[in-house]
Amino acid sequence: MDKFVTKKARLEVDDTASQPPTTIVSSIASSSSGESRSQPKPGQSSKGRSFQKSWLIKYTWLEYEASTEKVFCKTCKEADIKNLLQFSSKKDNAFISVGFSNWKKALEKFRLHENTFAHKEGVLKLNSMTNRSVVFQLNE
Repeated sequence: MDKFVTKKARLEVDDTASQPPTTIVSSIASSSSGESRSQPKPGQSSKGRSFQKSWLIKYTWLEYEASTEKVFCKTCKEADIKNLLQFSSKKDNAFISVGFSNWKKALEKFRLHENTFAHKEGVLKLNSMTNRSVVFQLNE
């Protein structure tokens, strides 16, 4: 009996032509059936984060726009429209025109925004416009 194993030669044949083509569509269709993952609710990110109504109580300057699912600083927005932010070289456009929606860092960014020079300038100038002196009001 022969105790040696002999190796057979491999054939260099292109076998890919005989195999059926694999499609990505079928694998996507089977994975998107919703069995493995649940879809986020409207207004939620893929991580399940969303705007919290309690933020409106703590940060009274916040304004939530449901259509874009973003928050704005109503104080800074109004001050910017009235061109009151003259001394602020660095306006926070995320809270004025673009909108903010990074819910993971929301509380941190809200605290930072309310301490910016632009926000403080807007608050002071809007308050000074509404709290005019009696003498000024009588002269109108």
